[in-house]
Amino acid sequence: MAAEPTTGLLITREAVEWTTVQGSGPGAAARRRVERPAPEAAAGEAAGAAAAAEALRAACRDIRGSVTLALPSEDVLLRVVDLPAADASETAAMVALQADKFSPFPVDNMVVAHEVLSRGEGGARVAVATARLDAVQALGDLLAGAGIECARVDVEALGWWRLLAASGAFPAEGRHAAVIVARGVPTLIVCDGGVPVLFRAFGESGDLAGEALAEELAREAGYALMSLELERGSPGQSSVTVYQRAGESAPFVERMRARCGCAVNSAAIEALGFATEGVARRAADRAATVDLTPETWRATRQGQAQRRRMIVTASAVAAAWLLAFGGFAGAFLFQGRRLAWLRAEQQRWREPANEVRAARRRVAMIRRYMDRTHSALECLREISVLQPEGVDQTSFQYRKGEGVKVTGVAADVNQVYTFKQRLDESPLFLETRLLGPRAVRETGRQAFDLDMTLPGDGPEGGGS
Repeated sequence: MAAEPTTGLLITREAVEWTTVQGSGPGAAARRRVERPAPEAAAGEAAGAAAAAEALRAACRDIRGSVTLALPSEDVLLRVVDLPAADASETAAMVALQADKFSPFPVDNMVVAHEVLSRGEGGARVAVATARLDAVQALGDLLAGAGIECARVDVEALGWWRLLAASGAFPAEGRHAAVIVARGVPTLIVCDGGVPVLFRAFGESGDLAGEALAEELAREAGYALMSLELERGSPGQSSVTVYQRAGESAPFVERMRARCGCAVNSAAIEALGFATEGVARRAADRAATVDLTPETWRATRQGQAQRRRMIVTASAVAAAWLLAFGGFAGAFLFQGRRLAWLRAEQQRWREPANEVRAARRRVAMIRRYMDRTHSALECLREISVLQPEGVDQTSFQYRKGEGVKVTGVAADVNQVYTFKQRLDESPLFLETRLLGPRAVRETGRQAFDLDMTLPGDGPEGGGS
C-alpha cells in the first residue's frame, strides 16, 4: 500500500511555498512557490482577510495529504540546551523553565515545544522552540479561511536542518556551520559531531544592501560562532558553508572568510530545494516532536474528532436499526405472502381433497358391505360357539361396522364371567364390556348385557 502524501507549507509576507513528499523516497512529489500580492491599503480588514484566504486557496489547490505548517525562522526563538536525563514529563517541565528564561514573549501569549536531538549518559540535548501565540493563531485563521486543515506546526529552520543533514553537510567529527541565505533572511545552523548546537535567524536586512549587508551578516555570523566557541570550547576542526543562489552575495562569502578562522565554502541553495521539503520529510518520518500547535487548535480538533465519531456511531446505529427493521419488515412481508400462497393452495386443493375423502368413504362403505368377516351371521356364529352351557341369549343386536350387543341370562355368575372371558379372547372383537350380572328375583337366574366392539374403519376406510 502506498504511503500517505505529506505536505510542508510555509507562509511568509512575500510568498507561499509548499512541498509534497510521498513516503520516505528521494525527491519531492510536488512543489510550488507563489508570490503573495501586496495588501491594498484601501481594502478593509475583512475584505483583506478574505482576499488573502482566496489567494492562499488558489496557491494551495494542488496540496495533498496531511499538512504541516512551517513557521518562518525569524518568527521563532529556537535554542539548543543540554538537560539532565529525565523522563518525558520532567523534561517538559525543564523545557518550560528554560523557555521562560530566554523567551521575551508573555507566558499567556507564548506557545512552547521541544525535540530531543540526542541522548547520552549525562543527559540529553534538546531543541526548545517558542513563538508568539497570536502570530501562530493569525496563520491558523488564514488557513481556516482557505479551507486547509493543519495537522501540526513545525519550524522552517528545522526543515533546513533536515535537508542539510540528508545531504551530508554536517560530518560526524568537528564543528560545522551552514548559513542559508534565502528570501533575504539568513539562517545559521551549527552542529557539533552532526548534532545541532545553534539555530539563529538574523532577521530582515532593512535598508542594508550590497557591501553593507554582507558586512553586517558576516559580523553577526562571526559573533555567533565566537560566542559558541566560548560557551562550548574549540571543536578542533570546523568549516562554514554558505548556501545562496548561484552568482549572488559574493561579498558575503568574502567577509565570512575574513571574520572566521576556518574554511568558508559556497554552495548553490538550489541543490537543497525548498525548506518545506525538509519539513514534510520530518513529518513523514514521524521522528520530529517539535509541534507548536496551540492548545485551542488541539481542543478544536478533538471536539471535531469526537463529533465525527458520534456521527459515525449514530450513523452505524441508524443503519443497524434500519437493517433490522428492514429485515423484520421483509420477513413479515415474506411470511404474509407465504401465508397467502398457502391459503390459495389450500383453497385450490380443498375441492379435490373433499372429492378424495368422499371417494374413500364410498370405498370403505362398499368394503364393509362386501366384507363378510364381521357380518351379523359371523358374529352370531362366534358368540354361539363361545357361549357356555347354561347361558341363554334373550336378545342379539348387530350394528354394522360398530358392534354387537347381547342380552342373556345364566344359571350362576361364574357362567357369565366365563362367557365374558371367552369373548375377550376372540379375535373377532376388539373389546368386550360386561354390564351385570344381576339377579332376577322371579327366576333366580343372573341377567347380563355384553357389548362387543367390532374393528372400525382403518386409514383406507376398510375393516380388518
